[in-house]
Amino acid sequence: MADIENAIESQLSAVQLTPNGHPNKPGRLNNLGNSHVRRFERLGEMADLDKAIESQASALTPDSHPNKPMYLNNLGSSYRTRFERLGEMSDVDKAIEFLASAVQLTPNNHPSQPDHLNNVGNSYLTRFERRGEIADIDKAIQSQLVAVELTPDGHPNKPGRIINLGNYHLARFERLGELSATSVAGPPIIRFRAARAWIYGLSLKEKVSDFKSLGLQPQHTLINLIPELVGLGASFHRHFQTIQDVIGSSIHDAVCAAIRSQEFELAVEWFEQGRSLLRSPLVDLQDAYPFLAQEFQNVQHRIEMSFVRHGVHDKAGATAGSLEQQAQTYRCNNQKREMLLAEIRTFLRPEKFSVLSKACPGRLVALLNVFEEHCDALIILPSSSITHLSLVDVSQDYIDDLHTQWERSRMTRLSNRGDERQSLPDVHHALKPSFSLENGPSNGRGEPVSRNINPLTSLLSDLWEKIVFPIVNAAENVLCDSASDKLAHIIWCPSGPLSFLPLHAAGIYGSSSQAPINISDFAASSYTPSLTALLSNPAQLGHPSILMVTQPDTPNQTPLPGTLHEAEKIMQQATLNAMQRYVHHLSQSEATVLAVAEQLQSHEWVHLACHGIQGLPDPMESSFALHDGGLTLAALMQKSMGRAQFAFLSACQTATGDRALPDEAMHLTSGMLAAGCLSVVGTMWAIEDTVVPEVAEAFYAILFEEGRKSDWKAKPEPAYALHYALQSLRRESTGDRDLMKWVPFVHYGI
Repeated sequence: MADIENAIESQLSAVQLTPNGHPNKPGRLNNLGNSHVRRFERLGEMADLDKAIESQASALTPDSHPNKPMYLNNLGSSYRTRFERLGEMSDVDKAIEFLASAVQLTPNNHPSQPDHLNNVGNSYLTRFERRGEIADIDKAIQSQLVAVELTPDGHPNKPGRIINLGNYHLARFERLGELSATSVAGPPIIRFRAARAWIYGLSLKEKVSDFKSLGLQPQHTLINLIPELVGLGASFHRHFQTIQDVIGSSIHDAVCAAIRSQEFELAVEWFEQGRSLLRSPLVDLQDAYPFLAQEFQNVQHRIEMSFVRHGVHDKAGATAGSLEQQAQTYRCNNQKREMLLAEIRTFLRPEKFSVLSKACPGRLVALLNVFEEHCDALIILPSSSITHLSLVDVSQDYIDDLHTQWERSRMTRLSNRGDERQSLPDVHHALKPSFSLENGPSNGRGEPVSRNINPLTSLLSDLWEKIVFPIVNAAENVLCDSASDKLAHIIWCPSGPLSFLPLHAAGIYGSSSQAPINISDFAASSYTPSLTALLSNPAQLGHPSILMVTQPDTPNQTPLPGTLHEAEKIMQQATLNAMQRYVHHLSQSEATVLAVAEQLQSHEWVHLACHGIQGLPDPMESSFALHDGGLTLAALMQKSMGRAQFAFLSACQTATGDRALPDEAMHLTSGMLAAGCLSVVGTMWAIEDTVVPEVAEAFYAILFEEGRKSDWKAKPEPAYALHYALQSLRRESTGDRDLMKWVPFVHYGI
């Protein structure tokens, strides 16, 4: 510091001794200013920067002076430095004024020309970052582009200037995405894509602080556009394509950003917003306010048609008047649309965490958000607090590989009770290259996950070690408290390909080196397609009316003689518990699509024993095979089962979703929930016809006995009934053959 102090003292004396008008005085003032800048850079004293600006401003010469560009460049740089310290916009304005003048006065091919262009470009970027005006970033790009072109290859400053130019383009990309995404005009699909571009541009900077400083504004914008994008007035197939092709993993990315910002309640709200998007809120709106729903659809149609017409007919020769008329018409329709949206926000706004947290009192809920690089678990405790767990070893690729193993183990054990419209060779063709018959799936890094000769056993072990056990460990206190009174109940809400994996059966089975352990030792498991699906009215108490449907010999299907034995077992349990008069049985030709659809609305409990058909490629065509046709998922989701409390879907693949839309829970089990059923037992894949009667007998024995003991004043608990009904089969499991008997059975709901 002594050297810089001496330099400032000497230069100050030189300036004071040099008379005004002397040709060397501007240079000495400039040098003095530069020395104050050097001291400011070391000590950070604003007085030095102020003195630097004062000296450099006094050094300015007439434009004809050969050093004028250098003096202007130094003065502009000092103003920019002061702006970065104090944030006064007048400083950055003056910086641009002087730096632009330096560029203008610098002769072409002068060695300092690229430096001056680089400096003014940086200042334009600085002002753009504060004001967001596209004109500033355009000028920054223009200046930096010329600086790059004038810098010869091999010059040490060229790489840095190329990087600056790329950053300027990225900043412009972000801003245009923001402007488009936050505009009230334009189709939602364009604004949604713009929001994705905005987020993508920010993510390239690899700075979590960028999201925090914006208050997650890009993600908020994206999430708020989703109801408009998929929720109002469009057909199912259009929704399907929108979710698959447009939305994709955007919601999972937004949830991940909220988690990184420690906004866990917001992350839960956004996670929920991405669930079951195919059920349009317009259906609820039409029920409550049909005129308002129709008016909105009409306005929406006029807006969409305006885009089509303009896209087809607009020519280069269109007059300004015609363009303005189009704009006025669009603005009028858009204003009307915004007014209608303001009236129906209740149907579009996602539930707040304060409401969602009440979905399952006394239970644990594990939300699993699958991201490209890892998986996050958000565990909602009975106290409504949230525990976050980062599963860093569980990537998207890892789960995809586990799912591949799951598909192979499932397809190699097809039973005589399934009817899957995809041949075994098709599934083999779809397997990832990273899968090995000898080694099982890789973990995405070329390392085999397991070498167990039983692929399902291996899969359940991997799920236990990588996902389920860490969650059990994180919730240990809650699980231990429950164990002393009643077995805990955990509800899984997975996302992405994790939706197809049997988390409820995760554990160690048949190992010679490890003690057997599984999730059932700690809790009864259920699934839910969303938290909102759990916000149902409580079940009515009293003797339930039961609809039982059996199809032992469905036309054009493989016979299922076990369904008759199953019905006998259920009736035996009903008789033992004085419930036989409450059972209405439809069998064979009585069980038509129309008859079953009508009876579904008249009973509290439903038991369907028949073929289940997974609709491929259209999951909405998944169906129960009845005597005269299929009762489809599409039909179920349009029904209102006002009295329904519980359904046992004793058919194959009733909880097998669509791989293209894993978060939509596109299966028959979720269809029953959507129709109003509170609790459903389904199957993840084909089930053995000889095993089902045993499971059904044990299940209803527990439900009927508990109901009888309480004189049907206690709420039925199907999740626990299924848990204990499968207990003996679990204990006997030593390999895949045993596991395949009970792992397919799953419980959804409360």
